[in-house]
Amino acid sequence: MIRKLRVDDPEDPGRDKLPIVNLDLLNGFSRDRYAVNYLKRAGARGIISTHLDPLRHALSIGLYAVQRTFLLDSGAMDTITNQLKNTPWMRLSFAGLGRSKDPGTRARDSAGSACGGGGLIQTLKEVEELLAQGLSAVSTSNPHMWIS
Repeated sequence: MIRKLRVDDPEDPGRDKLPIVNLDLLNGFSRDRYAVNYLKRAGARGIISTHLDPLRHALSIGLYAVQRTFLLDSGAMDTITNQLKNTPWMRLSFAGLGRSKDPGTRARDSAGSACGGGGLIQTLKEVEELLAQGLSAVSTSNPHMWIS
């Protein structure tokens, strides 16, 4: 069960953060407009997904839409570059950047807008290198590297 998200409480230390939910990681949720509508009613300000339909719907109802894509090779980069010509995503998140050479620059140039990335990130040095290449944000599943 998802509890109502509160972002307007002046006593909450996370009040300046936007609750953005990764729809693909929610067990029991379909990836459709009904799930997106529910998340909006629960207080989410945006969604992250690899699926295009819920992202389009999120934008249509005033939520942030973050498309997550996996860069496995140059073919994947070409595919996402072509997709971006026809999609108005507010942000783009690339996974699989950790071990490739200068991935952030090409990802940023392809996105043409703010983008984040991650994948196999193990050290603060790797985070700093990706940020220096022009990414707006870097994600990692390592809780020791999270900044609160």
